[in-house]
Amino acid sequence: MIKISFKGIPGFNVMASMLAHKPRLVILAACCLAIVLGFLAFTGVKETKNIKKSLIASDLSKAKNSPEDKDVGVLVGSVDTKTYVSRIEKQYYDIASRQDSSEAHLGQLEKDIAILRKNQSEVSKIVMDLDKRVTIALSESMNLGKSGSQENQEGSGEGILGNSLSGITPVKPAMRLEMAKVNEINEEANAEKKRYVYLPLGSFVKGTLLTGVYAPVNVNNPLPVLISVDEAFYGPNNTRVPLKGAFAIGKAIGDVVSKRAIIQIVGFSIVLPGGNTFEHEGNLGYLTDETGRLGIPGELIYNTGKQLSLSFLSGFLAGGAEALSQAQTTSVVGAYGQTSQNVTGNTGNYAMFSGLANSAQGMASYYQKQLEAMIPAIKIEAGTKVTLVIQKGVEIEGLKASVDDFDYVD
Repeated sequence: MIKISFKGIPGFNVMASMLAHKPRLVILAACCLAIVLGFLAFTGVKETKNIKKSLIASDLSKAKNSPEDKDVGVLVGSVDTKTYVSRIEKQYYDIASRQDSSEAHLGQLEKDIAILRKNQSEVSKIVMDLDKRVTIALSESMNLGKSGSQENQEGSGEGILGNSLSGITPVKPAMRLEMAKVNEINEEANAEKKRYVYLPLGSFVKGTLLTGVYAPVNVNNPLPVLISVDEAFYGPNNTRVPLKGAFAIGKAIGDVVSKRAIIQIVGFSIVLPGGNTFEHEGNLGYLTDETGRLGIPGELIYNTGKQLSLSFLSGFLAGGAEALSQAQTTSVVGAYGQTSQNVTGNTGNYAMFSGLANSAQGMASYYQKQLEAMIPAIKIEAGTKVTLVIQKGVEIEGLKASVDDFDYVD
């Protein structure tokens, strides 16, 4: 048992002796102490009620502020609840719209299927009707054929049969269906096409130049020439292709070294016996002379002597006038090496010779350009005999191949 000693408290012994001699003071102190304790007890109970009420109010406010669907499992706090809910609603509406569009598409497909079925039934009816008509027409045609044969066999009963047929209504003309034989038609067309004359490469014929030409040496500027075919072509296997009287167009260029005009055939035309016209354009062949050499010999035209002499005289005159004009001047060299010319002689002579030098220089340039523009040419006269050689075979459409039209040379 613990004992508490109050002797160490200062003034405790004095207070005890005083309370022992004054009982009223003790009663008064006890009453004050009781009053203080009662006041403290009353205020403690009231404060406890207030704290309890504040706690209940705080619990109610938390319950009101908390979301209703917190038990569903939606996280609150760091996640934005409104954004999440709006996104879910948007996905729901998208799914609903897709479902509506799918249903509309299915409805349209059902309508199309119904229309196709209706069209199929109509086509079936038309085919059946056509089959029925064809069957009736064939049976009627067979009956008419049988009746005709019976008429031929029973000559004595023509009157009776005619009287019996007089009451029959006229039969409608039977509808005939014929299948086109495409293979036979194509074979006939090919056979007819194969009968056309083909002029093979290597064929040759004698001809005549109907027009002369100055064949320029410039390859980029060929000139045309007209050739006439004088006889039938000589073909392979000692054959003759009947194309006498045909015309050919050639392009001629000159060769300075051999002094020949190289003529390339670029066009061919002929009027056929039936009145049809055949024309063909392309690189068909070339011309040779009577000796079989490539090109047609001619005269070389090279008119440059006059221009050369005029150009020489103009240059000589320009140089002399320039020398005479320089004789009227004096060259002065400065301290830093610069050179200047001063007119120290007759000013009139200087002006005259300077102008003459400039004019002569211009004339020399003019004649020089003429020399550059002049191109040599090979002159070929009209009426020259040539040989036309086919370099690329060509089919003469419209000219049918017949053995009677060809000559064979043994």
